[in-house]
Amino acid sequence: MARRRRLSGEEARARILEAATERLGQVGPAGLKLATLAKELGVSHQAILHHFGSRDGLVAEVLRRALDDLQAELAGGLMVLDDHEGAGSPMIDRAYEVMADQGYGKLLAHLALSEHDNRELDRRRPLQMLAHMAHLVRERNTGQPHDPRDTTFTLMLLTYSVLGAAVFEDSVLVAAGLGEDPTARADYRAWLASLVTKHLEGSDP
Repeated sequence: MARRRRLSGEEARARILEAATERLGQVGPAGLKLATLAKELGVSHQAILHHFGSRDGLVAEVLRRALDDLQAELAGGLMVLDDHEGAGSPMIDRAYEVMADQGYGKLLAHLALSEHDNRELDRRRPLQMLAHMAHLVRERNTGQPHDPRDTTFTLMLLTYSVLGAAVFEDSVLVAAGLGEDPTARADYRAWLASLVTKHLEGSDP
């Protein structure tokens, strides 16, 4: 019988991270138990602590990877964005998909409300970078100068909407009398994308 190859530290860390990502998608941060995860992976509880420090440290790393992937995806989309109608809608849809539909917004809320040190996540200022790129695209497409803060505030509006949807979307739809409307969720997202696109293509307030 062949001996099982011992995983390197980096391989073990990646395996734990992949399993935690899948598990978090199923049970959310409140349901993630390191002892259960360790048993499923056939590793010790201490091994997980060695790589991530704590349960919140593991959640933060899962979220950090998801945000890095989303940031790179949105940045790439902005760089090739042209001025045809509705060009930004797929990127907004993708942000909703990752943060609301896949549950990463709830992870972000969990970390924001916990005592976990979020300085590493905050330090990179991803929204600032995306707003800067969006502003360059905006001025290129409109052919006129705009207030950079207006572009930043527009990205902040989208961010608040996406993160709010991640936590409260179902409840808000019910409160608005749209809980039984099968198209309301998608229609709202399309409406918001159209609203933002028209604003960015027009004049600053």
